[in-house]
Amino acid sequence: MPKYLPVRAEFSAQGYTFSYEWSRKAVKNFNLRVRPDGSVAVSSPTRVTQAQIEAFLLSHLDFLQTARAKMAAHH
Repeated sequence: MPKYLPVRAEFSAQGYTFSYEWSRKAVKNFNLRVRPDGSVAVSSPTRVTQAQIEAFLLSHLDFLQTARAKMAAHH
């Protein structure tokens, strides 16, 4: 099975822009994490395209905004 290096990219939607780290792994589902420093990490199955990742991020934009605001309030 090929190894994939994490990809760092930037995503913009609805006037909101953030960078994220995308890792392809041997998993079945998408996993979305907002780390304590407010950074966003996504892992996905190896067959997923970047367009699919960005559609996933768009569908979870409310969650991302809320989680990052909570992280900012704690620091």
